[in-house]
Amino acid sequence: MEKTLKWILSNLLILAFWCSPVFAKNRITKKRHIASEYTEVNVKEKAKSFDMGCNEGFSLEVEKITHRFRYDYDSAKDPERESTYFIATCPAGALNKASILFYVDENTGLQAIALATPVMGEESKILGWRGNIVVDGLTYDPALDMLVSRSKTRNAGDMGIVATYAFLDNDVVLKRYEYDNTPNGKFDPKVVYEVSVPSSK
Repeated sequence: MEKTLKWILSNLLILAFWCSPVFAKNRITKKRHIASEYTEVNVKEKAKSFDMGCNEGFSLEVEKITHRFRYDYDSAKDPERESTYFIATCPAGALNKASILFYVDENTGLQAIALATPVMGEESKILGWRGNIVVDGLTYDPALDMLVSRSKTRNAGDMGIVATYAFLDNDVVLKRYEYDNTPNGKFDPKVVYEVSVPSSK
């Protein structure tokens, strides 16, 4: 009985330490330090290991994103947590760009993220899902704190997709997918998938 109580108390102390504001602040500081070690050069070198289909003669452009958030169990007094992302992008083909989203993991370093993409069938029906590391032109919208992927599939620019991804704590999830497969001379995508994503601010 005494050993059991000691074990319970020791684990409660460990849990209290892990959840303490001091530990949380130290961990956030550590993540910021790790993120600062990665530069545009690192991201470009990592992106070269993937077949992005970049147009010859064009170099990669890199955008850094710092996403700040709180978990549900964090209080308003706790410091905001941070996740660091990079977008590597290059021209690919006549109309589009190719992008890769990278995440700085404090344990494994720079990691490419596979983003959810629907597999479309006839009549704009979703047949299934896949995860793509290389996606169509990805940009960050700071006003919305979201990522947007855009592509055109015809020279007329009247067919294509718009995919909007939201940050959910430490994850990136598909929030809305707009699709236009009608060659009618104008780009007028219809929403074929949309979910509500809670704010992690």
